[in-house]
Amino acid sequence: MTRIYSDCFSVYQENDFFNMGYKLHRVNHSVWFGQGLFHTNTVEGLWATIKRLNGNFSGITFKNLENLESNGITSKDYLNDWICYSLFLRDCDKNKYDESQSREYLVKILKIN
Repeated sequence: MTRIYSDCFSVYQENDFFNMGYKLHRVNHSVWFGQGLFHTNTVEGLWATIKRLNGNFSGITFKNLENLESNGITSKDYLNDWICYSLFLRDCDKNKYDESQSREYLVKILKIN
């Protein structure tokens, strides 16, 4: 079973995660913040980087997802594509690639001839 580590946001209910095949573990930031083996600092830093690089993420509403699905795009595919693109941007930023180098890197990743 996949484990998910989250903060103690009240809408995260253990049974909801369990029913989807996940085990929810909560990190209480008011007790300990960024200490020990289990924390959310890594993923919080990743999300901050992704939002900075994308420059267009201000949240996704159910209305947005409904519009996508009415055009034949599943919300799961959209989110997966968005995350993959964001990780690609992160790698390009980390390696200080310019636009040409980013394009070459994308071709290498996708193995396009």
